[in-house]
Amino acid sequence: MQSTEAFWNKIAPKYARTEVRNEQVYTRKLKITQSYLKPDMRVLEFGCGTGTTALHHAPLVKEYIATDIAREMIRIAEQKCSANNVANVQIFCWNDKQRVGRETTIRCCVGVERYALATRLAHPA
Repeated sequence: MQSTEAFWNKIAPKYARTEVRNEQVYTRKLKITQSYLKPDMRVLEFGCGTGTTALHHAPLVKEYIATDIAREMIRIAEQKCSANNVANVQIFCWNDKQRVGRETTIRCCVGVERYALATRLAHPA
């Protein structure tokens, strides 16, 4: 059986080209989350994928930490942030333990429900 990391690495380029299925719902979810964000916040996103949500939220906070299990997703997310001049985003793979070692206080966390769904899709019971 293919690992979760291998699965997402393999589909990352196609995933990056895929349109949001329901733009209205996605926009509403972004606005709900943004209503909680404040300029002094540090935000942690689990399962950032190709970084689209980070691009929307990062300008509203002090620091945005985006994580994913797939290095190919991370590579695409880094390209998007660079192309859009978003400088307050740190992006790293969950397996890169040396980048996680510092103590930090996170006041907002996004993406957890998306990760839980993705895990169920990659590894159905």
